[in-house]
Amino acid sequence: MEQVFNHVKCVQLDPLKAIRESHELVCLSRGVPLERAKSLLTADSPFQIFTYPGHAMAILPLDMWPWFAFMRRHLLAKGWRGPAVDADTVCSLRALLRERDVITVKDLPKGTGTGWNRSSQWRIAAEWLLWTGEVVSTTRNGTHREYALTGKAIPEALLRLEPSDNDCIDHLVAEVVEALGVATSDDIADYFRLRRDRVERALQAIDCPKGTVDGWIEPVWLSRRAESLARTKLDCVTPLSPFDSLVWYRPRLQRLFGKAYTLEAYKRADERAFGHYFMPILAGAEIVGRVAPRRNKHQVSIEAYEFDACLDLAVTERALHLLQAWSEAAVFESPTQHLLIAE
Repeated sequence: MEQVFNHVKCVQLDPLKAIRESHELVCLSRGVPLERAKSLLTADSPFQIFTYPGHAMAILPLDMWPWFAFMRRHLLAKGWRGPAVDADTVCSLRALLRERDVITVKDLPKGTGTGWNRSSQWRIAAEWLLWTGEVVSTTRNGTHREYALTGKAIPEALLRLEPSDNDCIDHLVAEVVEALGVATSDDIADYFRLRRDRVERALQAIDCPKGTVDGWIEPVWLSRRAESLARTKLDCVTPLSPFDSLVWYRPRLQRLFGKAYTLEAYKRADERAFGHYFMPILAGAEIVGRVAPRRNKHQVSIEAYEFDACLDLAVTERALHLLQAWSEAAVFESPTQHLLIAE
């Protein structure tokens, strides 16, 4: 588990669950055993993390806490794009957190309405305190984040660190370059949703090596260990989450693998060209196709799948076998139709 985070730095959280939750799939695709992957956000996790808006809401190694100080300071000074925060509710929530070690949204008064409004002022206050750093979440109770006062959950040595905004950005950009190996400025900016001008300044400040890639318009920035990162097992076959850092930035997916995959979960069923959810299939150093699994409680079916022409059928069988094992579904229906062959 620790090795996964040492490499990717950031694992996006997402509520969609076709096989397993996305963060579990990221671990599974990198060889973490199923039971350990399932433990990631629990008190039994072997690795210390916190959840924060890294790339959207994400799981981050605990030692990255100080390097998001720039965002916390900005939010405290400028506010956020979320709904208005009620100051009295924030005070009440602080008092509740001082009384208890952790709370979840189940401990808060319920709201009404839809979307953010459904969250109620209590839930909005909890998220505001999380984003601004007064509260932190390191575990979950079921699917609900557990909130604790930061001083109770973050080690004192990390709390004492207060890097400047530029130091924060420099550190995060350096981490992204190491995670990606070879990346354009846009790739780097997308990883932690940083401003392009800040990324460009940081790349100069950290003296990052620069180069070109055949067929790419933009210049690229290189990890000093890019060559070792490029080594891969050519016989490896693994499905990926659509929110995996390898593919989450679709322009990079297109440049690296020549695949124009898009998530259609939020489209109406009759507007989808492929399926509700897609999982790219990585074989060696190439993405050779995708499958669209759909879960209904303890049953998983494959809505559609497509693979490159002339691909060995053994690759598809290995991919589907892994999906079945990871899903722990009582019923797993392999595809019998909707086979698409990419030219």
